[in-house]
Amino acid sequence: MTRMCGILACIGIENTGIRMENGLKTLQHRGQASFGYAFKKDGKIISVIEEGLVRNRPNIEDDRAVIAHVRYATTGGEGKKNAQPLVIKGCLAIAHNGDLIDTEPVRKKLLPEIGSFQTDSDSEIILHLIDQHPEQDKINALVEVLNSDDVKGAYSIVGKWNGYIFAARDPRGFRPLVLGRTKKGFVFASETAAFEVMDVEYIRQVEPGEIIAITPDLKIRQYQLKKKADRLSHCIFELVYFARPDSIVFGYHVGSVRYNLGKTLGKELIGVDDFSKYERLVPILDSGRTATLGLGQTVLREIVKQLILSGVKIDDIPEDLFPMYYAINRNQYSFRTFIEGLQKVREAGLSVKHNVDRVMVANKRVYYCDDTIVRGNTAKKHTQNFRDRGAREVHARIASPPIKFPCFYGIEMKERGKLIAANNSVEEIALETGMNSLIYLSLEGFKSCVKKENFCFACFDGHYPELPG
Repeated sequence: MTRMCGILACIGIENTGIRMENGLKTLQHRGQASFGYAFKKDGKIISVIEEGLVRNRPNIEDDRAVIAHVRYATTGGEGKKNAQPLVIKGCLAIAHNGDLIDTEPVRKKLLPEIGSFQTDSDSEIILHLIDQHPEQDKINALVEVLNSDDVKGAYSIVGKWNGYIFAARDPRGFRPLVLGRTKKGFVFASETAAFEVMDVEYIRQVEPGEIIAITPDLKIRQYQLKKKADRLSHCIFELVYFARPDSIVFGYHVGSVRYNLGKTLGKELIGVDDFSKYERLVPILDSGRTATLGLGQTVLREIVKQLILSGVKIDDIPEDLFPMYYAINRNQYSFRTFIEGLQKVREAGLSVKHNVDRVMVANKRVYYCDDTIVRGNTAKKHTQNFRDRGAREVHARIASPPIKFPCFYGIEMKERGKLIAANNSVEEIALETGMNSLIYLSLEGFKSCVKKENFCFACFDGHYPELPG
């Protein structure tokens, strides 16, 4: 297990320590269970790992090639044991984002050679496969390993060996990975947002099935895997929830996609909702904010349109028609509850993460907009919070379709029984969460916001690009 994590690697850049720390902090939204750096010290590669949020960086200034990782647990569980980067024999290190599938046969094959695994993480499988490969040039070994049938599923990888850094993406391109440069060096990252704080120029994404190695003298070696996919399968959940809105992911500006999701939802609500009843349209922070803006502008346009059609003059239209209100205050020191590993921790986190402003919602009809509903705990808590602060009615409008199917490629949604939409109708979900009404964006409208043939929508439609054996 590795799942939703953030990875970062640099070579040849100046002020390595502060720039890597800033970059890793910018990827903090991708994981808060642990963070770590792999770098060379006293002639060997070591990994320095801590639990929790990025802080207290080690002294990495003496190494020109450094990789780093922030993690939330997917495969392997919580704690330092499964944190990354992983290092073997002081000469090879990797950090991995994604989830491999069909790993048990590979584990059994490796056990006689390695004795035991040190972690529960599937990332360790890749590390051992590279190390056990007879090819002495470990970049070439990486190519052979990733071309083999031993590695299946989702992976974006950065690594360090013999003064090189390298990066690789699976042939389907499930997880994002981008390449940037400075005046004197190169950087790989999960998202372009890291480049902004590191003063790095974005070059391009690492292509699906591509391996890029940067030599110690900053030459680029490129490889394309012979193993091909029948189609691309970018994870749509990256654009919906995980990535920062200011990042470029899979060639899309994340915030623009979320805005269009909200706008598309608004168009679908025309003739369904009476927009004059939207006394308060409230974004759920943070990833629901941009979608709410798109929805809100569509609502405003329709309200103004109806007023004009009814004979109201432009000069007589009220100035305060825009229904969007920031009625939730977010505790900036709270974690993202979706990626917290334990259910009881998630539920406790919901209580401190968002605080509803009573003055804004008391005796009002509240419509709130969020990116998704996964397990239903967050939606139920939001609904109750609005009611506790005096809201007269609470309605939810969701800028994605119902999530009905598990994910095997790196999102913490492996158990279908925990997905509220898997066994409940929309009406039943509204009843369970205490809403007056609930409307989702349609699957068709959802897919219209991206080039749908390049994306994996399996958690929404059940059509898996590659199933575990």
